Parts: sequence; structure tokens; C-alpha cells
Amino acid sequence: MKKIFSARNLFILLAAACIVVIFMFSTENSGESSERSGGLAYIAVRLLHRNYDSLPKCEQKTLLGSADHIVRKLAHFSIYAFLGACISFAAGRRKLISRGTFIALLLSSAYACTDELHQHFVPGRACSLKDICLDTAGAVTGILAAFIMIGIADRLFRPDKVDS
Repeated sequence: MKKIFSARNLFILLAAACIVVIFMFSTENSGESSERSGGLAYIAVRLLHRNYDSLPKCEQKTLLGSADHIVRKLAHFSIYAFLGACISFAAGRRKLISRGTFIALLLSSAYACTDELHQHFVPGRACSLKDICLDTAGAVTGILAAFIMIGIADRLFRPDKVDS
């Protein structure tokens, strides 16, 4: 029982840390946010498109803009997948359709809403329903991944459980 309690505390702390990171990213104004995602997009484009430097400037700009959009959306999805997974792990073993799963989804989605509302008050940032939906989809993915991992770990590390 103590191991489960310790693991739950760890995942609660990881979820709290994730919330702090999300909050810090959301406090960046549009210029700071664009610089961060633009830098990652530039690295991705350079790695994935070998002839990037030989493209005309207008094509480079278009390609970089598309990559920046993808980086931003992947960041939303990924960080909320991590948040959903942490909250789900903290809820422990359970059935998929359960109060623990509902609470994990509710907490993740509620934070996505408050995060977007927070961004509304940051210069150059906006509140986006699409981002709330993307964040929630990420959380659902993280919750499902955590549920699957818990099930696998339960089967591997609890040999006393026999299938009937």
C-alpha cells in the first residue's frame, strides 16, 4: 500500500509541475512564444527538409510558418497528454469508465479552459476554443495511455491475479 501511496504522490507532484510549466508558457507574450516555437520549427524544418537553404525565401517562409503551426499544436497536445497521464496515474488502478477517469478528464479539461482564459489577458495572445479541444484531446490520449500502462503493469507485476 505504501508503494501506491508514494507513486500517487509522485504523479500528483508531476501533474502540479506540468501545470506550472503550462502556466509559464502561457504568460509569454506573443513575441516570446513565437520565438520559442519558431526556433523549434526552424530546427525541425532543417532536419526534415534537406534542401531548405536552396528554396526561394518565400517558400522558406511558408514552410517555416506551417512548421511553426504544427510545433505549436503538438506542444498543446503533448503537454496536456502528459498532464492527463499524470492525473490518471495518480488515480491508480480502476476501470476505464470510472470516477477516477472522469475526474482526470475533468481536471485536465478545466485547466485547459482556465489556461486559455489566462492567455486572453496576455499581450498578443488569444483565447481559442480550438486549443481547448486540442488540449482535451491530448488529455484523453494521455489518460488512455496511462490506463493501458497501468493494465500492462498490473498483469506483469501481479502474478497472483489469474485470468478466468
